[in-house]
Amino acid sequence: MQYLNLNHLFYFYTIASEGSIRDACRKLSLTQSTLSNQLKELEFCFGKNLFEREAKGLKLNDTGKKVLDYATEIFRLRDELTVYVQHQGMEKVQVIRMGIVPGFMKRDIYQISRGLLGQNQAFIKSKQDCLSNLVSELAAKTIDVILSDRPILHDTYKLKNRELDKRQLVFVGHKKFANLAANFPHSLRSIPFCSYSEESIAQQILDKYFKANHISPNTIAEFDDVDLLKLFAQDGQGIVAIPAELAKESLASEQLLQIGTHGDLQISTWVITLQDGKLDDYLRKCIDEIKQNQIMMG
Repeated sequence: MQYLNLNHLFYFYTIASEGSIRDACRKLSLTQSTLSNQLKELEFCFGKNLFEREAKGLKLNDTGKKVLDYATEIFRLRDELTVYVQHQGMEKVQVIRMGIVPGFMKRDIYQISRGLLGQNQAFIKSKQDCLSNLVSELAAKTIDVILSDRPILHDTYKLKNRELDKRQLVFVGHKKFANLAANFPHSLRSIPFCSYSEESIAQQILDKYFKANHISPNTIAEFDDVDLLKLFAQDGQGIVAIPAELAKESLASEQLLQIGTHGDLQISTWVITLQDGKLDDYLRKCIDEIKQNQIMMG
């Protein structure tokens, strides 16, 4: 019987998670020939192919899907073991792998992370990537949860979408733009505006609002970091539309003035997992606690 080489298994795990040998090579900084040979070694060890070789690339077969399930659990346990040894004296540590879309508010990430840490002995590993890549990783079980600005309906993967919060967007700016409030929203025409990237749900909502009101702001910059947008507004560079909660302190201290808002300008934050994910109960308790704290804080 051949002994299983965990390095070969890890290379397979990376290929399956990334979706192709090419992308796995980029992540591991290895050549395609090296990675292909490592995969062949693993398949020789098992005596079975793990992928179907198709014109469009590699596709996991039934055996490969089962091996990926085992590999995912093996490398999850590896992470837990590493954390446990580094934090001796703690009970078994739950490693939570979190994927975050660009533009997700830092205070929301903090709230969710704090809630997860408070539920049990946990260690959080986070990464930021585009939503499509994160969904693929969630399906491959290489991450456990996605923090997103939108829910996901997928024909192939059974996902659970939990709405964490709904936020009102408000247009704010430096006091030199105070005169814009009187004729809002038409006063925004040709005014310097710092926007989100076009992939952002927040920007899609704003674009729809601008179109309905025949407004064409003079966009001078695009950022998916709301804290950076707020800094641009405070510096007088232009008008921004940010969640009211984020603007609250700056409005109170008169660093920013509210130009206007509208009931249609609302964004949501979402927590997404697989329906059969192991963190369901864990996340439910965390989200319930966060929502309860939000109610108490008014």
